[in-house]
Amino acid sequence: KYISNIIEKNQKNVYVIGHSKGGSIAVYGSIMLDKKYQDKLAGVYNFDGPGFKENLFKNEKYFNIRDKIYKYIPQNDVVGVLLNNSEKYQIIKSSSVGIMQHNSYSWILDENDKFITLSKTNVTSRFFQSITNTIINRITDEEKEELIIAIAKSFENANIHSLLEFRRHFFKAIKSLLLPKNLSLIEIADFAGLMWRIFKSIYFNR
Repeated sequence: KYISNIIEKNQKNVYVIGHSKGGSIAVYGSIMLDKKYQDKLAGVYNFDGPGFKENLFKNEKYFNIRDKIYKYIPQNDVVGVLLNNSEKYQIIKSSSVGIMQHNSYSWILDENDKFITLSKTNVTSRFFQSITNTIINRITDEEKEELIIAIAKSFENANIHSLLEFRRHFFKAIKSLLLPKNLSLIEIADFAGLMWRIFKSIYFNR
């Protein structure tokens, strides 16, 4: 509704832009618009936002604006490659490393203020994409929700609340996932059970 209200108030064509989760919201919100509003979109720009479930790209409303959607991800991406990405994306050279490339201020411009693009993501990003999407595609929606809550709680217990803190305390973050603290015995049992169900989903392809 926010996007449609903006379009109503502007006579000119409208650009919808977002970064990270905001990029995904920009795409999803634009897809859900009525066609009369979609026709007034000049472009939808998604800067390193995660993808979506595959069924979204079968929606007729998606096809109305497919050619107006533009996505950009960094060379060592671990966010924008998550889930399904039907739209084509450009890969941007970054001055940072690892997950900190998610910060778009690290993306490099040329002398004409255009992004410096690359032909493909690096090996680490492609490996991460393969592993995470295998997991995501083989577990139920309920297990996805449980996994996200478990990860968030582990990071909260480790006092990690930002990408910068994740980078500074990388090994602490990983340890908090593998050996969660400050959980009750019931919560630990639930977490272990979830990990076992995910393991079975991946390796036994239930």
